[in-house]
Amino acid sequence: MDSVPLRLCKEKNIRVSYTPDAVSPAVIELTLGLILDLFRHITFADRQIRLGNWTRPYGKRIGDSVIGIIGFGRIGSGVAMALSSLSPRKIFVNDIIDKSKEINNIKNRFHADITPPIKKRRFS
Repeated sequence: MDSVPLRLCKEKNIRVSYTPDAVSPAVIELTLGLILDLFRHITFADRQIRLGNWTRPYGKRIGDSVIGIIGFGRIGSGVAMALSSLSPRKIFVNDIIDKSKEINNIKNRFHADITPPIKKRRFS
């Protein structure tokens, strides 16, 4: 909302709405879909089959993987919950705000191995 000229909108009688949760489920689902595509090479396999090739790309199981999530707001926490049901070996979370409480809620609910970020270190 910071970049919306609210005064100008009011002058022009333009309604402005703030609905942050309206698209969150769709973004979470699309993110999960892209992760599955990346791990299992779905798009590549589709292209190969359409070209008449059968390459059998197996990809990698999410259950054998370590996954990192940058940001643990509505989208990041939703992605973590969705991924938790697929039992990755570990999910690392990085956020500028301490999200330990939210991480623990997901850990307890899904018995997931989610780790908050390592303390910031200064390298010289």
